[in-house]
Amino acid sequence: MINKFKYVILSNKSLILEYYSGAFYGDELIELKKKVSRDKDYNSNYNVIHDFRDAEFLFGVDKIITYIRQIFDDSKMFGNRKSTMITSSPNQVVASSWFEMNKQDLPISIKICSTFECAFSFVGLKTEDWVYVESFFNNLRKAP
Repeated sequence: MINKFKYVILSNKSLILEYYSGAFYGDELIELKKKVSRDKDYNSNYNVIHDFRDAEFLFGVDKIITYIRQIFDDSKMFGNRKSTMITSSPNQVVASSWFEMNKQDLPISIKICSTFECAFSFVGLKTEDWVYVESFFNNLRKAP
């Protein structure tokens, strides 16, 4: 499977949606997060929903710690936000849990979910916006 990473920034909802499919090494993920942070619409205080359900992670906790250091070192990435990871496999849960356990003093609240409903509730999305936001994830998933 070819790696695929797509994202959209919904400024009107103060929300970043990220979709991952394929197998990712830690350095790849760090570079992808840097790419998002350079987007002209990026705001480090926007909440983030990561859809990891179609991804496999090929790294250990050491790369999570490297990523956390990157956030501390890059003022553009450092912000007060909620971040939720939608998972469907033990591999995804473990990688997400490593981030949650090692985030130290980052002002990021973390929740690992298995459904959109859980993720949407955690970031405070109004129920009337759920279909709207889920449609963006469907478009990200289908995009080439």
